[in-house]
Amino acid sequence: MSVLELFLRIIVTVGWFRRGTDDYFVGSYKPVLSKMSTGLKVPLALLCWVGLLCATIKAQTPPQVVEKPSKNDLMIQVVRNPDTPLELRRANAQALLQDPQAHPGLIKIFQTRSDNEDVTAKIIICQAIAALNDEPVIDQSVQAVPKSFIEPLFQSLLSGHTELSSWAAQALVKCHNGVSERLAGLVADTSDTPAHRLAGIRALELIIDSKAVLTLAKLLNDDNTRIRSRAAAALSNMLYLPEPLDNEQFLNSTLPQLRKMNKPAFLLWLMSRQKARLRDVNLRQQQDKQETARWRERFFQAQTEKFDLLVSPDEKLKFLKGYLIDQQEGLLRIWALERINGWCETASVRVGPIAQQLVELLPQFIVDNQPQVRRLTALALAQLDYKIVHPTAEALLEQLEKETEPAVQAALLSALGTLESVPALWQALKLLAEDPARQVDVVVQEAVRSVGKICGAQAGAISAEQIKQITACLAQSYPRGPNSAVLRSEWVQAMKRIAEQEKFRPQASKHFKKILIQALDDPDPGICSPAVYALSELLDREVLPLLLTEPRNLLDNKDNEENTVRFATVRFAVVAAVEKFGGAEHLTPLRRRLDQETDPDVVLRIQGAFLKILESLGLNEIYQWALQLQTAGDKEEMLSVEVVRILWDKITKVKAAGTAIELEHEKFALSRQAEIAEQKNLPLQAVKWYQKLLALKVPEEHKDNYREKIIHLAVTNDSKEILQAAQAAMVEVIKRRPTVLTRIARACDALSLGDDKQLLRRAEIIAALIVPLPSQALPSSEVARGWQKRASETALALIEQQDKLLTETGKENPEAIKILARLDVRLTGYPSFDAPVEERRKALEKLRSIIQSAPEKPDSGADTKRTPKTNNNEQKKPAKIPNTKTP
Repeated sequence: MSVLELFLRIIVTVGWFRRGTDDYFVGSYKPVLSKMSTGLKVPLALLCWVGLLCATIKAQTPPQVVEKPSKNDLMIQVVRNPDTPLELRRANAQALLQDPQAHPGLIKIFQTRSDNEDVTAKIIICQAIAALNDEPVIDQSVQAVPKSFIEPLFQSLLSGHTELSSWAAQALVKCHNGVSERLAGLVADTSDTPAHRLAGIRALELIIDSKAVLTLAKLLNDDNTRIRSRAAAALSNMLYLPEPLDNEQFLNSTLPQLRKMNKPAFLLWLMSRQKARLRDVNLRQQQDKQETARWRERFFQAQTEKFDLLVSPDEKLKFLKGYLIDQQEGLLRIWALERINGWCETASVRVGPIAQQLVELLPQFIVDNQPQVRRLTALALAQLDYKIVHPTAEALLEQLEKETEPAVQAALLSALGTLESVPALWQALKLLAEDPARQVDVVVQEAVRSVGKICGAQAGAISAEQIKQITACLAQSYPRGPNSAVLRSEWVQAMKRIAEQEKFRPQASKHFKKILIQALDDPDPGICSPAVYALSELLDREVLPLLLTEPRNLLDNKDNEENTVRFATVRFAVVAAVEKFGGAEHLTPLRRRLDQETDPDVVLRIQGAFLKILESLGLNEIYQWALQLQTAGDKEEMLSVEVVRILWDKITKVKAAGTAIELEHEKFALSRQAEIAEQKNLPLQAVKWYQKLLALKVPEEHKDNYREKIIHLAVTNDSKEILQAAQAAMVEVIKRRPTVLTRIARACDALSLGDDKQLLRRAEIIAALIVPLPSQALPSSEVARGWQKRASETALALIEQQDKLLTETGKENPEAIKILARLDVRLTGYPSFDAPVEERRKALEKLRSIIQSAPEKPDSGADTKRTPKTNNNEQKKPAKIPNTKTP
């Protein structure tokens, strides 16, 4: 090994090149040395010895220690660094203010030249000092802002830089009390520049002290207009005055009050003025908001009126499009959608051609960034015709899957439920299966409601396996908390809709039965009532024992009057179940409940159920109930009437089938029908029922009773048809009951001869019921004379009446002439109604003379009304009345 190689190996070993290993040496240096000449190797060896010597000396010399910057220095650098975010610079400045050792460094920043970077740093320090009251002071014994800061802050105040000066003023407020005196001197020095004095006023304005107020008040007389104006504005701000004061106002109003106050009193007084100012500001803001709301309301009202005045649907839609598409203001778009929702309630829009245009327009707003717009859009689409809107269901469902606003979710579910979208069913079930802690009531309500709607309308589109999933999900998610009454009601309503579908009933009975039976005992009628309906579908007739057996017996509320009122809907549902499945054994409980019931809807439902069950019974059972209800009143009166109708219908059907009917049943039904007709003031109908009674094989005494009823109805009602029926009855009844004449006489005597209408009625009764009777039919000559007198008086009154009409109008009453001819057959040869008036008057006068001159014949009955007999069975026919047209 050569000397050079030895030196190189030593150098590598001690680490001069720090890369030496034998392998490295062999691989790197040896090839190079082998190519060197001897003349080069000797100088190189000397250089290596020198290098080794230097390395040895360097290794023995101790290293020099470089001083690191302190933490405060680094923080000060952050404050001064313009590239650091402002919030971080302020945070470092506030932290430095808490450390007295850092204060010199901060003060040094104030003493640097005022370039933009240093001005920003100074402003940041001033901001940190101004915010000291808002920061906790760790060491209360340390003054956060010592006197050493006052001078730099004054220099910044007077720097002429507006923002720096403003923040320096706010920082000076946090310094020692001596600041006030120095500021007072600054603003009072008229030799100083106005800019410096204005800066001092800016700082004094922030000091809450009566001395500062008095200092500023002195400036109200300053020669400089700007100083006076700024001082007045500062005083107004300090004392919370509505407008600046002048010197005279301050001396007269404010100064006397300040002289009476010590410092605490001044602070309290200032606080009260501040509160008053805040109240005024809040009041003004509230008034501004109210005024804005009023103007907005007026604008929308005007636009609504303009919209309502439009007649054409196309014009209306074009008007609203301007606020939906061209207008980005949220309130205007919401207003337009509200109008569309109201417009969609009309049938012409829901199914008309305009609906198709709305379906093309509205879906783009389902994804609007405003929740209220999305909600109103969904509600509007749900109101349009199913066939037209159904294509939008996919877009509604897509939005529902990503929607986060509960109100919009509820609207989308409502719309999808109305559209009966089967795919939406699974999204609704997914929401119901979520953790109850994450659920929102309004969303859950609409989800359950939509499940019920879709299952009720689209049963054919749901498979048996899906039915199983749906019913199981509803049963598992049924809410049972104490505050879940509204949700339970929605669940039971959905179960009811599902139970109404025959396809769902096996699974519904399996999953819902237990829940629904428990719901029968729920204190909320909104839950109990739909449970009754649902169980009626699932259990058929087996539901009745659950509803009517003690102690549950939902047909009776035994607790109190309040429960009776609240549970009316439950009783309505129970009665519906009884009507559907009940039999004769339920009629008595229904009648008992009817007597106690106060709700009009339930009363009608009980009556309907009672009659429907009764119609299914046999004739004899109906007859027995008709007997029981014969004297019923109040709420049972309707039952009494309807039971008789049902009894008669049953009798009619049985007779039509050729089956014999007991006479007592038929007689009872007819007599009760006649009585009911009289009670309802239907006399003609009553007469027809009495005529049917006369056709029965009943004793003559009973028939005479019916005839008297007919005659009574004839004389008490103005009906020619009833009078005709009474004529036949009169002929028969007068033979055995002449006292009937007394009733007729009383009725005729009660009618006034001076009243035209009553006169005609009296004449009709006598002509129909008395004149046709044979002479021997009257019981005595005295009775005959009485009727002769009534007939004559009535005839003369009619003649007088018609004569007066002929004289005044030239026309008589044709009906009165016909009645007069029936009343007295001696009116012969009466001319036609278009004959000369004098001829007609002479005919009337002739009859009057005959009546007035005819002597009374006590033994001949109504002889003045009759012609001499040609034989015992004939009498002269009445005069023929002209059958011409009344002129």
